This record gives sequence, structure tokens and C-alpha cells, in this order.
Amino acid sequence: MQRLRYRLLFLALVVASFTGTRLQAQGSPNVPLLAHVNSYPAAGYNDCWGYTGPDGREYALLGVQTGTSILDITDTDNIVEVAFIPSATSLWKDIKTYQHYAYVVTEGGGGLQIIDLADLPNSATLAATYTGFSTSHNIFIDEDNALLYAEGNAVAPVRVLDISDPLNPVQVSTFGIECHDIFARNNIAYIAEGNSGSIGVYDLNNPANPSLIARFPIPAAGYVHNCWLSDDNQYLITTEETNGKTVKLWDISDLNNPTITSQYLGPNGLAHNAFIKRNYAYVSHYEAGLRILDISDPNNMVEVGYYDTPDAWGTYPFFASGKVLISDINSGLYVVFFEGAQDADPEDPRPPTEITAYSDYTTPNAIQLTWTDPDALVNGDPLAPGEFVIDIYRGDSTLVGSVAGGVQSFTDVGLVDGQFYQYSLMTRVTATDSTSFPVQTGWHAGGAPQPAAPSAVGLSGNASQVTLYWHNPSRNVDGTPMDDFAGINLYQDGSLVASFARSRADTGRADSATYTPATPGQYSFYLTAVDNENPANESNPSATVFTPLTVPVADNFSQLGTPDPLKWLNQNAAVTALASNPPSPPGALNLNGEPDGGDVIELRPVDLSGQAGAGIVFSYSYQPQGTGNAPEPGDVLQVYFKNNLGQWILVKEYQGTTVQPFQQETIDLASAPSGGGSYFHSQFQVRFQNSASVGPYDDWFIDDVFLGSPTEAPILSVSPTALVDTLYAGFTATRELTISNINIAPSLLSFALTASPSSIGVDPTTGTVPSGQSAVIQVTIDATALAPGSYQGNIHIVSNDSNQAALDVPVNYEVLAPPVLSLSQDTLRLAVAQGLEDSTWFWVYNDGAGPLTIASIEAEEQGKRAWTPRYQQPQKPPAQYGKGSAEPTFGALNAHRGGADPFDYQWIDSDDPAGPAYSFVDISATGNALTLQPTGTFNPADEGLATVNLPFPVTFYGNLYNKVVVSSNGFVTFDTSYFENSFTNQALPNTNPPNNLIAAFWDDLDGSSAGTIYTQKVGNQFIIQWHNWGHFPAGTENMIFQIVLVQNSSTIYLVYEHIVDQGNATYGIENSDGTAALQIAYNQSYAHDQLMTKIFRGVDWLTVSPTSGSVAPGDSLPVLVKVNTANLSGGPHQANLIISSNDPANPVVRKPAVELTVTGPVGIAEGDNLPTEFALKPNYPNPFNPSTTIAYQLPRASRVQVEIYDLLGQRVRTLVSGARAPGRYQVRWDGTNQLGRPVGSGIYIYRLIASPLNGDRNQVFRQTRKMILLR
Repeated sequence: MQRLRYRLLFLALVVASFTGTRLQAQGSPNVPLLAHVNSYPAAGYNDCWGYTGPDGREYALLGVQTGTSILDITDTDNIVEVAFIPSATSLWKDIKTYQHYAYVVTEGGGGLQIIDLADLPNSATLAATYTGFSTSHNIFIDEDNALLYAEGNAVAPVRVLDISDPLNPVQVSTFGIECHDIFARNNIAYIAEGNSGSIGVYDLNNPANPSLIARFPIPAAGYVHNCWLSDDNQYLITTEETNGKTVKLWDISDLNNPTITSQYLGPNGLAHNAFIKRNYAYVSHYEAGLRILDISDPNNMVEVGYYDTPDAWGTYPFFASGKVLISDINSGLYVVFFEGAQDADPEDPRPPTEITAYSDYTTPNAIQLTWTDPDALVNGDPLAPGEFVIDIYRGDSTLVGSVAGGVQSFTDVGLVDGQFYQYSLMTRVTATDSTSFPVQTGWHAGGAPQPAAPSAVGLSGNASQVTLYWHNPSRNVDGTPMDDFAGINLYQDGSLVASFARSRADTGRADSATYTPATPGQYSFYLTAVDNENPANESNPSATVFTPLTVPVADNFSQLGTPDPLKWLNQNAAVTALASNPPSPPGALNLNGEPDGGDVIELRPVDLSGQAGAGIVFSYSYQPQGTGNAPEPGDVLQVYFKNNLGQWILVKEYQGTTVQPFQQETIDLASAPSGGGSYFHSQFQVRFQNSASVGPYDDWFIDDVFLGSPTEAPILSVSPTALVDTLYAGFTATRELTISNINIAPSLLSFALTASPSSIGVDPTTGTVPSGQSAVIQVTIDATALAPGSYQGNIHIVSNDSNQAALDVPVNYEVLAPPVLSLSQDTLRLAVAQGLEDSTWFWVYNDGAGPLTIASIEAEEQGKRAWTPRYQQPQKPPAQYGKGSAEPTFGALNAHRGGADPFDYQWIDSDDPAGPAYSFVDISATGNALTLQPTGTFNPADEGLATVNLPFPVTFYGNLYNKVVVSSNGFVTFDTSYFENSFTNQALPNTNPPNNLIAAFWDDLDGSSAGTIYTQKVGNQFIIQWHNWGHFPAGTENMIFQIVLVQNSSTIYLVYEHIVDQGNATYGIENSDGTAALQIAYNQSYAHDQLMTKIFRGVDWLTVSPTSGSVAPGDSLPVLVKVNTANLSGGPHQANLIISSNDPANPVVRKPAVELTVTGPVGIAEGDNLPTEFALKPNYPNPFNPSTTIAYQLPRASRVQVEIYDLLGQRVRTLVSGARAPGRYQVRWDGTNQLGRPVGSGIYIYRLIASPLNGDRNQVFRQTRKMILLR
């Protein structure tokens, strides 16, 4: 009944268009909505893919930012989520399928997930994770050649993996210059090369040695995002994720001379991904939703259908049924239908579904097949049981049965017991002989002969004797019941050493046996099951277990060479002397990825049975690089624990950096993530593993490994020693209190907290802290029931530190009356002729009892997603000066504003009349003091860094960051791998590190005299403050300066309370690769006491004044908004104003919206003569329904208003408001008011007011007319 359903939906769309009903997401009549699923709105979504099972059922693989949702969409009236596979949280995810596996990557880390879809529609499971790389943005699978292509990094732009063994990918090569996405077919790979602005074409006939065939540039390229090949391999479609860049169709029949045959751009001007299926291209077009293009005429690519969703990321058009998936960033999955996406002839029948095959030992010579009959043709026309048969083929071509509709089962007989049989089923319409595509299934007659392996295998004991525990199988490998179980074989280090005879009565029961090795020692063991056949059928091996070690286990790797084989199961790791200052010299365990890009070493199993309450910890020290090769960002060291379910659980992961001192890590097993299992069992293990890019491979070092109960006394440390805060009445505030165990020897600190009065809360109230570790306590101050005033409280800490059994932390807090921000209007609408300016006002009100401080008012252009540089910025020469050496200076900087850089960043300071008002919030008494790590041999307050978790995500040059690295030398960088001395400041931009930075006062600074760096979140701002800082070597100037980051904003403030500028510093910002920067000053005197510099991104056609200010309770602030259409094309342009303030309920308000319509003269008089007089023409048609056109003419450039009034004199709608050039104009009224709501039938008055721009403003033309609306 699908055809009827589509007709009904089409009718609903038509009715909606006539009644004025506005659907939240709607499409063309030929693309009806079948279903919409939005199960994870809080998490958000990204890409999607599809999968069709062997039984013909269809599944959507929907990317959620926290995992992958697998949905059965076969029946769109009853969509069911079959499974949700969690992943690392990431805004980006890509999914592709091969055989019955889905491959998933994210930019959040965790490697390549491999999901087994074989058990659909019952379940799907994470079958394996490939950790040869940590992150990837996009993947593509060449199914014909079993090759997976993964977007990589700067060293390996494209990775090629052999997935012929689907669960065990093997990297075979890397290639390319840059990659965002890949398409491959016929041993040719097409690479969308991102910022390089090109498509790279590579020969993959030898996957181990890719070679470049051609590279063709995209003209005036944006960010080259994806590409897809036509079915005949003659045309390539490309997208650029840059506003205003078209979707391009290329003739690539001659790769040395590709030509653009046609171009397309959707209404929002920003395409994302494009796919081709036969004669149609399917484009996910962000705010324009799905756009379907007919490419049958390559020279005239035209849109033939669409379905508009709020923010479409991905689409999948490859189902045979004609279903098309759309994944929307905010609103989830849409399933639509498009006839052009159907594989089969519409008049063909649909295939049978839910096919099963079964046989067990009770029917050794027969297999029963069952299925569900189709009830319709592909086009949706009904199909009755009497109109078709189901043809059943055994093997390739043997027809074994034709079963009438309605029977839905068939038994194939005369088969050989134990032999596997494959079947294909097709629906055949008896009247026309048209058939469906075949669907397959298969089974062993009598059930599979091989038993399932023993399960739940465990082992206890010691080197002299072990006891093994297991469950005997009750079924064969295909799940059929086992009736001939005969025993268990035991293998030691791969050799059969014992057999335990059992009978059929032992089938399925828990079992055990004791075994004494001929020679005591550490061994591996596994079990197999056998049946009573002759010869016997033997199962696959069970899970491997080992002779367990006992706690404590320790290793300081004192012997160079191979790790101790009595403690470690090793794959390529070694003990070397390449570490830098290891805790236990000379050796440390070295994982360097030789020879295949990743080393693995596992601690032999340790018996932790019964140790759950013993406070077992695992501790070690680790270091990147040492004196070897530095791990790059994305190259990782991982630590896994093995639970009692046999699962390896990732408990720690470290990103690559340059050399750092050894860091100690202590993990409490009782509180570590355990994947739903337990670590307190007889086969607990630890795994160290690294992954590295193409050689030379990267070095990681491990030393001083310890597993057991801590034996030393803990030492308590608390930071800060007092808490001070300010918050608003009616709200809550959260601060952090850090409790540390500063004894690095194996020890365990226990603590308990109580807080008073009741307005102070702590979480957790109890806990334990292993040696060298810290616990962060969330301290909540609840002012929801407090009046403004000053309050005092206390947090009491009790611990097992014998020298500090009790400790108090005072809490002092000030409660203020809150401000409340409101606006005079939510939308500002202007219509302005090309080349002219216009302005309007809105007001910011303070409806609260406390003063309102507006930190910033910014403009953000809607739909402007791409961060693509507008121009190429020349590199500044690198500077190389020794520590303490003199540098050239270039006088004083007299400018107070500048920019924009290639990414539209600008700056203005408080010395400019239009700049921000100076404001300084001192956090030295309330902030968190940073502990700097030395980057070399100098004092860390002279040359040191600290990595800080940000309290909110920060967008910087288009990338989202959650951490920042703070330098002693007056800058921060978002590059968390940066770890170097930085005493020589550089001109910007410069590709030399550090990059990705904000330089408040980058110079050779020194805080070792009396300095501290503090951080604190204050309202919607995060403040980093250098306090009592100075210049090297004295460091006694007591300088105070800040970097202030603003939540949900691109604005950055540089605040200088007290500064001594010697003319040798760098001020500004720079992007991640050092190719673009906003340099304020380099080796010029710039900063002075009580100066504030604002760095921001704006909208080039819109200005706001003022951009900050204060509003007293009950007062308001007028804000002037100016627009300039000099460089704008005609049509709509939209922006949001973003107001950041100290309103605790709404710290960031993305209003008002600015809706600008750029107009121009139309209908110039004959001979291009301009009108000689003002006139308002009669509307037409009149009377009208639903819309009418109003024409007017202007002899001179004028400020124009065209307004509609009712007979009571109330204004209904403003149609035109703004400057217009001389000419003739038309404007349409659709019978709605200013809010877009239809008005009733009646007589309405329309009025033209025109005031000349260049002349006597008192010579104003006014004219009114009447019109009739008939509903």
C-alpha cells in the first residue's frame, strides 16, 4: 500500500500549501517523508549510512555524537533501534559497511570500530577495534578490492587498509598531500584535498605503492570536501564546504583535461556531501536539507526534488526500495522516498523477508525454510497470495520448489547429514513471470557438526598445579542443540597435554579439572570440546588462560633487552636505555612501534580473586620520546585492563608530545571503568599498547610498574586552602577543591568531607586517592534561598594522613542581586538598495535588581560555516635569539585597531574612542594556581607550561578546543602537544612552533621571583592571569596581565593591569599551522597600564555601536545597528547579534536577528529613462487572494517606507523600509501581518512615504491607496 501512502502524503502537502500551514521540515511532492526519528536530541548527530541484510531488511546506521544508532527501517511505520554502539564523543563521525560489518571512525579517538551486523534484526555488537590509528574524519571502502581508505594526518594523509580479514585490518600503505574525503573504484582513488583546493587521482593497482595519475585544481576553490563518481565512470561530482561555492559536475573521461559540465547551488549556499546513484545526485545541503539533482544531461544538472531539514549533514540513497536517509545535526534521522532511487522495476514484486533455515540432529536429512511473503510490488501496488509463488533454488541453479503464496514454508529433503546447503528465494508473479531480486540463506543438514567451544574459562593455582573451570557446550557452532558431547581437550602452550572424558549427561554443565604440569612453570592453556563421532569433531579453542601471578607484582626493568618473560607476554617491546632520567635507571620499557607501527605488551595474568576490598592499585611512570623520536598528536599510548568477562577495557590514553619528565600514574582498580565486569578474578591482566604513524616510529617509555595493595603512608594536600566566590541570589555556583596524595610511593589516601552551613554542598563526600594522584571535589554554593549579603562557611576534611587527620577549608561568599537582560525586539528587518547604507536601533533593558554589565555585542553571519582564508598571508621570517640576548626593537605602535586577518579576526583597544571600556577582574585571591612543568633545564616559572581543562569549549580559527596550554612566556596555545622552550618570540604568522596561539605578551618572561599564574571561570568568561610576573632574568617588575576567553563567542580580551613593555614582545593570535595570524605588534612598544584589547570576528556589512556597556537596574542601553550594502549581492542576508553579559540566567543571548534584504531598481522606463515624479500605483490584482503586487516609482534616491494599515489606522505590515535608488519598484504583499500570520478579509490602506536622500528632507512625498482582500 506504499503508493497510496505516498499519494495521501502528497495530498497533505498540497493542502498545507493552500491553507498556510507551515511544516517544520517539508519537501517536494515527489520526496515524501516516511519517518522521522530523533532519539538523541541532547547528544546531537552527524553522518549516516545504510545496510541491507541478507533477508532484504533495511537498516539505518545513524551517527550520534556519542555512538552509532542502528535502526531497522524496513517498516517505516514501526522503526526500531536494534542496537546502540557507544563511541568516543565527537562532533564528527563516518560510517561505511563491508560484508556484514560496519566500520566507524570519529575525531574523538578510540580507533576504527568494527560492528558485526550478522545477527540483525536481533542485535549488533562491537566485534573489534582497530587501533592502528586513533582518529579519522572520513573513510571509504572499495568493496571489490577489500580496501578501506581512511583520512589520516599531515604525515599520512590517506591510509590504505586491507580488510580481506574484516576483523583484522592491516595497513598496507599511505599516500597523498592532504585529504578530507575519498572515493575509489576500479583501482583508482579520487581524493578531495581540502585546503589544497584540488582533486588528487591515484593508481591503486598496487595498493602497497599508490602512484599519482593526475591532480586537477578546482577554480577559485573553497574547501574541497567530497567527490563521487558516476556509474559509468565518466563524470565526477565535487563539493566545497565553503559558503557560495557550487556543486560541480566534471567530465573526467580525459583525466589530463577534466572539464566542468554543470554547476548547482542550493538556496542556503553551502553544500556538504554529494552521492551519485544512476542518473541522480543526492546532496546533503545543510540548512537546505536534501537536494536531488538529475544528471542524465551532464551539461544541465537540475534539481528535481528536495526535502528540507533544519541542518542536513549526511544522506544515503543506495537502498533498493527507494528509501533515502537524511541525517540532521540537530533533529536526527529522516527517511524519505524517491522513485529514482529504486533499484527494481516498479512493476516487479518485492522479495520475501525474514528468511530462516533450520535443521538439527532430529532432522539429519532435511532443512526447513520459512519466510514472510511480500504483500506488494516495488511500486506499492498490492500483491495477493494467489498472484505469486516463491521459487526456491538450492545452490546456484537447482530449482527445488515453487511454493504458493500464503504457505510461507518449505522442507527440502533427501540431504546429506552434515553438509552445508545454500538457498536463494525469489518472488515470481505468475501472470507476468516478473521476479524479485533473490535473497539468500543457508544451513547444515542435521546442524553444524562442529561443537561450540567451552565457555566461561577460568584458572586458579600456581606454577606447580592449576585448576581449570569452564562450562561445557550445549550447542554446536550454529546454535543447534548438541546430542553427542564426549569430552574436553586441554592444551598447554599449544600442545595437547590432557583429555577429560565426559558423557552426553555433562552437556551444558559447569565443569572443572585439576592439572599438574610435568615441569612447574608459567604456561598458557586453552580448552576444546569434542563429540563422539569417528573421527571426532573438535571445537575451536576457548579463550586462553595463563598460570597466574600473585600480588604484589613489581618491575623496574633493570635488565636491558627482552622484558622478563615470567611477568610479560611481549610483542616487539624492549627494555632500553633511551629514556630521559627514568625513575629506576638505566632501563625503561620502550614501545616504539617497530616494525609495524604499534607495540603491545601484556602483564601475565594475576590472581586477584577475593581482593575486591584490599585497595589494589596499579601504578607506573611514563614518558614520551625520551632521547628517541617524539610521538606526534594522534599517536597514543594506551593502557587496558582485562575484566572477568574477557574484555579489554581502555583505562588510560596519552596523546603524543615532545619529551616530558616521567609522570607517575596510579589507578585504583575498584574505581576504574570495568565495562560492566570486575577486575577481581583469577586472570586479571594489564596491556600497554602504542600506535604510531609511518616510521621513524615514536617512542614511549614505562618504568616502575607496581600491582598490589599500597604499603606506604599517604600525605594529604588540599588546594586551594580557602574558597572565595561571588554569585547571584537565586542561583548556584560551583567551585573545585583538589585533594591530593603527594606521596608518590605506593599509598592510598582515604578522606571524608562535611560542609556547613547547608547552602554549601560537596561531591563526593568520601573517597580514596592513590599515590601521586588527586581527587577533584565539586563544591556547590546554593544561593537560591539566600538574600544579598556576605556569608561564611567551612569544609571539614578527615583523612588517614596521620600528620593531618583533620583539616578545615574556609568558604567565604558574597551574594549579589542579579541583573536580568531583555531586548526591545528579537528581529531587526531592513531593506536597503545596493550601494547604500541604513541603520536602526534596539534597546537592551535591565529588568533586574543588580547592575547589568555587557561584555560584548558581536555580529555573526548566519550560515557562514566555512573557516576558509580570504587571502594568502605572507610568512614572517623566523627569529633566532639566545636566552637573554638583545633583540631589535621597532619603535612604538600608534594604532589602536587593526585587521582583518584572512579569517576575519580584527582588534580594537580601549584607547580607541569606539573600543571597549577598560575592565579588570583580579582573580589572584580566588583563582586556581597553576603548576608549570619545566620544558628544559630552566626554572619552570621561567620556561614552563601547564595544560588546563577549559570550563567550556572554545572555537578558535574554526576548531573546537577543550584544553589550552599556558606558557610562562605570556601566551597560550591550543596545541596540547607543544612542549618546548619559547624564550624567543616570533613575528606572526610563522610556521615555526608554537602555533595555534594567543599572545598576550609573548616575551622572554620570568615569574620565578614572586609570580603565579591563576585561572578561573567568572560568569561566562575564563580568565588566565599572569600575576607578579617579570622579564628574564630578574623577574621583579610585578606585571599583571590576562587573557580572557568568552563562552559561545569568538571574542578574546587581552587585559593589561600593570605592564612594563620593553619593546620586545609579540601581541596577537595565530592559526594552527602558522599560515594566518592577526598580529597587533612585534618588537614594538604597545601595552601600557590599564589597557584592554579586544580581538573579535565580525560581519563585514554590519556594525554595532556600542559593543559593550553597563545598564543600571530599570535602565536601558540604546544600540545602533548600521548596514552597508556596497559589496553585497541582491537578496536576503542574515546575521545574529550575540550579547554576552553578566545575566546569570542568560549569559549569552543570540538576539536580535538582523534580516537585511538588498534591493535594486526594476522595470526602468522605456529608453532607460528614469521616472520624473514620485508615484504609488494601484495594486494588482484588486480585489486579491492570497497576494497582490504594489508598484511605486522614485525620481531620486530616497529613504522609502511602504506600509499596510487597517481601517482602524493600526499598522499591519511594513513592506519596505530603507534607502532606494531612483527607478521603478514592485513589492508583493501575501496577506500576512508583521508576525507572518494571515489577516482577515477587508479593506486595507497602503501608503508610500519617500524622503529624498540628497535634498530638502522636508520635501517628503506621501501617497495612500486602498485595496480589498477577499478570503
